[in-house]
Amino acid sequence: MRKLVIVTKKFGGDFTGATLATQYFISKWKDEFDDISVFTLELGVYERNSGLVVNLKKNVNEIYKALLEYKKQNSDYIILGYSDDHIGYVLERAKINYVHTYHGNWPDARWINAEFFLKSFYFIPMYKKTITNASYVINVSEYMNNYTRKFNEKSKVIRNGIDEKSSDGYKINEKSFIMVGNIDARKYRKAIQLSEEIYKMDSSINIDIYGEIIQTSIANKLKKQKNIVLKGKSNQIYYNHYMGLINTSTIENLSISVALGCMISLAVSDLFPEIYETFSNKIYLIIIFVVIGVLILKLLDIFIPEHDHEHGLSHECTEENLLHIGIVSTIAIVLHNIIEGMAVYSITTESVKVGLLMALGVGLHNIPMGMVIYSTLKKEDKKKRILMILLSTISTFIGGLLVALISSLISDFVIGILLCLTLGMIIYIVFFELLPHVLHSKNKVLSIIGILIGILIIIISSMFE
Repeated sequence: MRKLVIVTKKFGGDFTGATLATQYFISKWKDEFDDISVFTLELGVYERNSGLVVNLKKNVNEIYKALLEYKKQNSDYIILGYSDDHIGYVLERAKINYVHTYHGNWPDARWINAEFFLKSFYFIPMYKKTITNASYVINVSEYMNNYTRKFNEKSKVIRNGIDEKSSDGYKINEKSFIMVGNIDARKYRKAIQLSEEIYKMDSSINIDIYGEIIQTSIANKLKKQKNIVLKGKSNQIYYNHYMGLINTSTIENLSISVALGCMISLAVSDLFPEIYETFSNKIYLIIIFVVIGVLILKLLDIFIPEHDHEHGLSHECTEENLLHIGIVSTIAIVLHNIIEGMAVYSITTESVKVGLLMALGVGLHNIPMGMVIYSTLKKEDKKKRILMILLSTISTFIGGLLVALISSLISDFVIGILLCLTLGMIIYIVFFELLPHVLHSKNKVLSIIGILIGILIIIISSMFE
């Protein structure tokens, strides 16, 4: 007599690929066990009449206590465990042998953004513990297997497959290929050129594309191709009907590298010298306010549009990534320009000539900063790009206006604090937004060139200040 107990952070087919796979496994295990119980922290959509006993708990400790009680009540049964995420380790704590299916992407996932970097300090140790203590580890790819085998030799690759119901006896069309993914420039710009080349070779070959239209302009170009058919978004795709799968996704990384170079150069050659001059004898103040700057942008980061983490774990610079980087960069640059506007106004009150020259230098200095923002927003609509550039532009004027209105409240100490906050924001952008993408670029030479270009741009523009 056997019972199966499943521990999962989320249970339901509407969460992730991992949770969907777990539901699929359960449907195949029904006849193999006397009953199947699920312990989870979050509940989604599942078959309510499946006979499953689903236990929703508030935290991991509650799951652990429930497992102990479950084991006590079913002491006459052989209890087997299954886990699909990091909290599977509680099965071992409850002395229940379990199999773990690894769907993660650690440790590389830590470099996606600041949020994942911070989460890694929890998730990586927990996954290691879950993997190490498992009786057996199943991986859905060789990449994952290479990682899990470091902690558990009983690891094997069993790839995600296609439901046998889709194997309907359909004869594969040797002239038909499939592409899957939301339709945007990153995924399909090269597909247009590819389809043209294929059509020249053999006009009878066709390509079916499944995915939601994100960029209408790209979709319209695809529609014009004689051998491409847009099938729209579908929850069931018959891969076995096609000769092969085509993937033309690209990584746009040069602009990110240039932005990284600009930000590094701005921090080292511009901000830090000014900060040190203000707080030369109070290094602890620099550290405190820089850290506060990092934390401020992290808090603001919560409300800024971000790329989807559902499948989480891609290092590609998607359009959502670029938009996110563009917004956080704008925030930091706006604060920097407000400070420069203060300086321009203050100097102009002493000497109009010197003030005008400084204003010219600041304007030239802001050109590369505008390039940073624009490069990350090049896929957005024109209005959004103009708005971001406008914010960074008028912020210099706002800085001057603030000095004019409340000059008595703005001391060198206050400006020093603002500079520290700006430096903190720049550090956040460099290490948690830009650097992860550059590090995972396939073209390292291009990335280095981009960084050097960014540094050079800032150095040249600084000569005019």
